Amino acid sequence: MFCKGTDPGARPSPEFHTPITIKKIHLTSFPHYFCNTTSTSVSFNSNFIATFLIHSRQIITMKKLSFVFCVLVICTTIISCGFPGGSISIKQSEYSHYFEMTAKFNRDKTAAVERLLDKELSGGNMSFANTQIDGDITLDDKSVFSIKKSPGFLHIKLDKEKNSDAVYYRIKSVCEEIKDVVR
Repeated sequence: MFCKGTDPGARPSPEFHTPITIKKIHLTSFPHYFCNTTSTSVSFNSNFIATFLIHSRQIITMKKLSFVFCVLVICTTIISCGFPGGSISIKQSEYSHYFEMTAKFNRDKTAAVERLLDKELSGGNMSFANTQIDGDITLDDKSVFSIKKSPGFLHIKLDKEKNSDAVYYRIKSVCEEIKDVVR
């Protein structure tokens, strides 16, 4: 855009502002009666300041996001790794067709749980010690139940229709004992 009097073919008039783009910053040019050396340099200086402020705001926003992300990662790590001493969660559910128990406990108690399972369920021909199990188990008395076991975790599910009442009460009793061991 040219100032009035510098170019006889200049199109801008005081009523209209012509947009121009400088370094990806959209500016509105001044009308020709504001066009002088001082206002042009002030325009570029204020654009420089505006650009600096925009970039500063973006940097501060990114730093805030980085801080929030780091706090979130730390909290997630603490929660997923458990608290000192371990947290205990025991859930027993009984439905018309099956019985199940899920226990999440301190990994240090795993050996005691395995000894209890060996004593009450194995019958001497198998061992639950130092194993990770995910499957169905059939005992000598033809009782069948599903078990998933790893350090600090145990899930037992018994189908009532496939097993006798005696087996049901035996498994339920073992689950009650497990609750006492892990606490």
